Parts: sequence; structure tokens; C-alpha cells
Amino acid sequence: MQETLDLLVNYARELKQRQWFILIVSGALCLGGWYFVSKVPDKYEANAKVYIDTQTILRPLLSGLTVQTNTAQQVSLLVKTLLSKPNIERLLQMADLDAVVREEVRNRDLINRLQREIKLTKEKRENIFSISYMSSDKQAAKRIVDSVLTLFMESSIGENREDTISAKRFIDQQIQEYENRLKASEVELKDFKKKHLGMMPSDGNDYYQRLQSASRKLDEAKLTMQELLSERDAVEDQLAGIEETTITVTQPAYVPHTITTRYDERVARLETQLDEMLLKYTKQHPDVKNLTEQLNALKLEQSKERKAAMRYQTGSAPVQVGVVGGVDLYNHLKLTLSDLNTKIASMEIRLRAFEKEEQELKVLVDTIPDIEVQLGELNRDYGITKKRYNELLSRRESIEISRKASQDTDEIQFKVIEPPTVSDRPTWPNRAMLFSMVLPASLGFSSGLALLLIIANPRVMSAKYAAEVSGLSVIGSVSRVSSAADVRRGRLLQLIFVLLLSTLVLVSAIFALYQ
Repeated sequence: MQETLDLLVNYARELKQRQWFILIVSGALCLGGWYFVSKVPDKYEANAKVYIDTQTILRPLLSGLTVQTNTAQQVSLLVKTLLSKPNIERLLQMADLDAVVREEVRNRDLINRLQREIKLTKEKRENIFSISYMSSDKQAAKRIVDSVLTLFMESSIGENREDTISAKRFIDQQIQEYENRLKASEVELKDFKKKHLGMMPSDGNDYYQRLQSASRKLDEAKLTMQELLSERDAVEDQLAGIEETTITVTQPAYVPHTITTRYDERVARLETQLDEMLLKYTKQHPDVKNLTEQLNALKLEQSKERKAAMRYQTGSAPVQVGVVGGVDLYNHLKLTLSDLNTKIASMEIRLRAFEKEEQELKVLVDTIPDIEVQLGELNRDYGITKKRYNELLSRRESIEISRKASQDTDEIQFKVIEPPTVSDRPTWPNRAMLFSMVLPASLGFSSGLALLLIIANPRVMSAKYAAEVSGLSVIGSVSRVSSAADVRRGRLLQLIFVLLLSTLVLVSAIFALYQ
């Protein structure tokens, strides 16, 4: 520790001996430094403050009706892309710096410099941004800040409208595509329903009713067939036991189903035709209705003639046994048998038709589940397509409302807190500070240079240091005794040194104060 202290004391003594060197070098550096500071060009700073309002009154009112964007993310992206090269080029055109751009656009130096020097900072309060720029031209600095502010506001409006137009164009394309798919699904579904008419799940009740009706008609036809066969057997038994003779009685007993009329054959023929037509058409068909009316009219006439014959049979006049209306019993039974055979033949046709109808309907029981599966797939595809189509229509309506809302009011509103202003005094450089720093810097540099010279060429300033350097024992030291003239001369030089140093300090203070 003592050695270090002694070394520092030794350096201080040597610096004291080189004070004139330090003063001269410091003076020269001060003159150069003051000249340099005086020639540094003035720069003026233009500033502006803007508040970005993302919570408009219209936004909560349109919630659910329009497309809601992330305004915070949109503002962040807007800030990041504001100073892009295309925007800087546009900014230079807005600030009337086209000539400068034409001279320096080849190497992009001006654009790169503006990207570095234009400052866009966010203050502590949310969504308040400061725009600043320094230039040697006050008006140019103000124009650039004003252009940045304008570009900031226009970029948001332009991006919102471009995004809306692009989204609407895409939605329109998707709507057209889904509309074509929806029409194709509708045509396919319609053709499928036409092809399987009466077998749709919605027609299930009609199908099973038809099946039950066919089974019921078949059972009734079988029962009628059995009755006709039994009746024919009875008539055949009567014919087998009757001789062709004539017996006279007063009142023969009435035998049902033995009275024939002139309408029987026509009625049977029309019934057969009606049964055949019912296999092809419904009861509502015009031909079926017409034939039914004819049949009903003939049956009415047939009923009248039978009632007249019955009244004749029950009269008091004597008649012949087996004779009805002038025909003997044998011939009457033959006619009855012929009529029964005709009805049986007709009923056989009806039975075959009813069996065929029932069989065809029963076969469809196995087909209907497959039809239901296919119909389910078609309905599912159609439902999905229709749902997507309706969603796209709803989205397009939301985009249209958003577009109209953005035309009237912007989601992001810019409120200028401080318009672009530039100070009358230059913001940079701070000449007072620079002038005041020139002298200390010069003294420090010259002292450091002197110290380097001392280290490079050390001097022996004490007996102790001489012993350390030489390694020899020092017996003693001889001090120099200065004369009175030397003392006066030394004091004068010291006074001059102090005056010169004070002059440098005074000049530095004057430069600093009057800037």
C-alpha cells in the first residue's frame, strides 16, 4: 500500500513538472474542440402525439352482427409495419422529398436513415404513441412527422377496407360453390324420391296400410271363393238328383240365389273388368269411376228384376215346380251353375291379382331399410351442404354490415393529442454542454498523454525511489537551494500558468453560457 502511495506521489511530482506541456496541449485541443462544436449543424426535433381508441361505442352494439377483429393485435401490427420501406417511400412523396429520393434511392441510404431516425414510441398510458424526428431543416422535420401521422391513420383505414373486400370476395366464391353443390344435392334427392315413390320413410304409414289392405282383400277374396265353391257344389248335387220332369204345385218354396235376370252376365263382366282395372289404377281414376257408375246402375236394374220375380213366386196362382219366369227347374239350375262358374273364374283372377300385389309389397319390406339408409345419406349430405351455405350467407351479411359500419365509423379511431410541432431552438447538439465538456476532456487527454510519457521515460524524484531503481544503498541526498531570483521566476511562471488555465476555464464558461 505504501509503495503504491509513493508511486502515485512520484507521478504527481512529475506531472507538476510537465504542467506546461499539459497546458499547451490542452489549449490546442480546446481550440480544436470549440471549433468543431461550433460547426456541428443544428438539428430540430418535430413531435406529435396520437391516441388510438379501440373501444368505440358502435363496437358493443354490433357484437354478434359483424365480424369482430382483434383491435389490439391490429394496432400492434400497424405499428410494426408503419416504417416499412414501401411506407417510407410513400412518406417521402407526401413530405415533398421526391428529389432527394431520386438522388439516393439507388443505395437506399436515405430510406434506411429515416427508418432509424423516425421514432415511434408507446408511452406508459395505453395506446398513446409519440412520433418524433430530428432534421437540420425545421420545416422538413415537421412535414415528415405530419406525413407519418397521416400515413399511420390511413394505413389502418386502408387495411380494414382491403381485408373486408378480400374476405367478401372469398365468401362470394364459397357461396357460389356451395350453391352449386346444394342444387346438385336437391336434384339428386328429388330424383331418388321420385324413383322410390311410396317407399320413403315419410310414406311408411301409406306403405303398411297398402300392405294390410292387400292382405285383407286377399283374405276376403279367399272367403268369397270358398262360398262360391260351396254353392257350386250344392247346385251340382241338385242337378245330379233331378230328372227332367215337370211337377205342378201351388206354392213352391223359394230357393235363394236361383233367380236369374237378363243383367247377370253384364254385371259379372263389368265386375271382372273393374277388378282388373283396380290392379292398375286407384279408385280415383276416371275410367274406374265411370265403370263403377255403370256397374251400380246395372246392379240396381238387376235388383228390381229379382224383386219382381220374388213377388211372382210368392203369389197364389199355381206354378210348375222348378219353373221360374218360364224356365223349368233343370234349366234354371244349369244357368245358376254357369253363373257360379263365371263368378269363380272371375274370383280366381282377382285372387291371383291380390296375391301378386301382396307379394310385391312384401318384397319391398326388405328393400325399404336400404332405401332409408340411402335416403339418410342423401339427407345428411344435403343438410350439411345447406347448413354451410346458410352459414356463408350469414357471414357475408356480417361482412356487409362490417363494411358499411367501417365506412361510417372506423373500429380504430385516431385522436391527435398534440399536432406536429417543431421547436424554434435546435434540439441537438447541446452546445452549452459540449463547450463545457471540451476543457475537461482536453485536460484529461493531455494529462494522460503526459503520464504515458512519464511511464515511458521515468525520472528519479526521491532517494528512496533511486535506491529501489538502482538496488544500491543511498547514503544521503543533496537538496538544491534556490536563489531569490529563481524563486521569483518560479512564482511568475506559476502565476502565468494559473492565468492561462483560468483563461481557458473562462472562455469555456462563456461559450457554454451564451449558447
